[in-house]
Amino acid sequence: MRTHDLQPLPHRLVVHGRGRTHKIVYEPGSYTGVCSGGPMGDRVKTIAVANQKGGVGKTVTVQNLAVALSLLDKRVLVVDVDPQANMSMNSGIDLHSQKLSMFDVLVNNRGIAEIIRLSDQGYDIAPSKPILVRAEGEMKGRLGWVRRLRAALEPIANNYDYCLIDTPPTIVFLAVNALVASNAGIIIPFFPAPNAVAGMQLVLARMEELRPENQTLRAIACVPNRIERWRVEWKVLEQVKREYPTLPITAPIPKHADFVKAELYRLSIFDLAPRGPVAKSFSALARLVVDEEEPIAEIVGKRHHLERVASWT
Repeated sequence: MRTHDLQPLPHRLVVHGRGRTHKIVYEPGSYTGVCSGGPMGDRVKTIAVANQKGGVGKTVTVQNLAVALSLLDKRVLVVDVDPQANMSMNSGIDLHSQKLSMFDVLVNNRGIAEIIRLSDQGYDIAPSKPILVRAEGEMKGRLGWVRRLRAALEPIANNYDYCLIDTPPTIVFLAVNALVASNAGIIIPFFPAPNAVAGMQLVLARMEELRPENQTLRAIACVPNRIERWRVEWKVLEQVKREYPTLPITAPIPKHADFVKAELYRLSIFDLAPRGPVAKSFSALARLVVDEEEPIAEIVGKRHHLERVASWT
């Protein structure tokens, strides 16, 4: 798809906070699977980490945020719905010996408790396997398919404080299920480059389309990931802040050699450099998640065209 073929964001995008009511103006998109219903209860706070662009640090964010929350004595479940299964492998799961996965939960109606494993990094993991790529073909068109993940999480909702969902870089069946299941907001990692910013815009637009299914959908953190000291990156980041003055853009997570080492050994940053700048950044993100109470953002009356984003240099 060419950049100039992409549509701007809806005219009004309202992001909710706990205990507040905002008027919702919904502009339907191409999404046709919306059904009535609300999100899972507040017993576990479910957060999807999503961006319609690969390579922006979704898995790294989920892994390190899960560890950071665990260090705050929170009970954390990570749900991997990315067929690449990188989050599962980073959590120590042997995909060859792991017989059941999220495919069995979403498609074959197996209980999610049957597949949950304990990671040695301090959180529980519901693993993925590459077969999950077949889930959309198996489930698309079935009644209530957008609520499969939300329903699967319901039986274990009392067992955890937080559930973090790692999503694939396409906002279709698996990521849509993650957005619908999220009752505590969405985290959007991004890199200050036109494609990654465009991916963030597409997530925001998709959230608006899904609002009739989950009226609590909101961005709780947009995380600039692996930022270096290059002038162009900071220039783009400042332009993003000007274009989205009310989005919850967090302090950047710096690019560091610790990142490369941690990925090489499939470790969290807290295993490798617990006192380093990257670990401190994820600890701050965890505190933001735990302390998040107020409405985060409201974007009203603006249209953001991707052509303009693509022209940034």
